[in-house]
Amino acid sequence: MKIKNILIAALSILLVSCAGVPSYRHTSNFGMKLSQGKSVYVLPADVEIYSVDSSNKRERLDNYEYFMEDIIKDEATSKLNSINFKAKFLSKRDIHQAKISKYLPQLMSDYQVKHSSLYDPKIRTWDKESAENLGIIKISGLDEFTKNHPSDFYAIIHYKAYCNTTGSVALNVMTTILLSSSVNSSAQSPNEDYYLTLSFIDGKDHNIIWTNSVNVKDFSNFSGLFAPKDFVKYANDHKKHIRNMLDALLLPLKSSK
Repeated sequence: MKIKNILIAALSILLVSCAGVPSYRHTSNFGMKLSQGKSVYVLPADVEIYSVDSSNKRERLDNYEYFMEDIIKDEATSKLNSINFKAKFLSKRDIHQAKISKYLPQLMSDYQVKHSSLYDPKIRTWDKESAENLGIIKISGLDEFTKNHPSDFYAIIHYKAYCNTTGSVALNVMTTILLSSSVNSSAQSPNEDYYLTLSFIDGKDHNIIWTNSVNVKDFSNFSGLFAPKDFVKYANDHKKHIRNMLDALLLPLKSSK
């Protein structure tokens, strides 16, 4: 069987195992919140990309992360505007000029801890009803942002992925197939370590009102797309990769508007 067919089969198994549990989480009143506001500040994306060799040695790819940050902020802002939000990117330069840079790490750290709990099966078992009735989850560190750059909502994006060196591609494909057939919720769980998440934070009470997550591995070819060299050469592939994930990520939000 060809590798492509194997991957499609593995994905089918994965989707069946996750049926009935939505990938999104939102408060019961998020629809009302969205109808009352349109402005969105997209915060700088938190991007983590690592190279992994066949011995599982990992190395952080800082230059690649900067490259992907630019793509994500452009594509996310464009996608949000396409579904009738008034989205603007709040750059690190804007944050620095407002003298609130020191609050960004605190904000992202608190967000990651609280957001990860929404997908950890050890903390809570989710079903459709609970996913659509999210409790109060307040994000700390947003006060200075709302004072200096007020907005109805703030969008926080987290992207994490691994790119394979040539020697590890074949091994990783087979490992992924095994994981896909045995892990119950990897399609929507950020705990799988390959994911793109986007959350809406209410500008007034600083609570997460809507969030969704997609598995990067469902939108990747495992080799060329994450080539650690010649970033510019593959720019269009990367843009398409992010664009496709955002389409899937924002579909439930678009449907609710």
